[in-house]
Amino acid sequence: IINRFSKFLDGKKQELLEITVTAKDRVGLLKDYSHVFAKFGINILDVKVDNKSKLYPKTIFRFHPKSGFPNSKLLTSLKQIKNVEAVTIKEIR
Repeated sequence: IINRFSKFLDGKKQELLEITVTAKDRVGLLKDYSHVFAKFGINILDVKVDNKSKLYPKTIFRFHPKSGFPNSKLLTSLKQIKNVEAVTIKEIR
């Protein structure tokens, strides 16, 4: 069974990354996140909101990294969004 997030290029499974952003909730927050991904031409494959903490929900994005683009630039841009408290990234296997 192939994971629905898997993508194969030339017979190789493409890397999948997950970014988790924790921020104080406010109107327009998801729009601001989406703007950062769009600005860098990164296609979001999946987004989920973990709202166990109503005031500081975690938003989880899954995407394929853009070739030659440093992830640090994406992380820095997300951290600069108003009310963002933390941003983490990890590879999904």
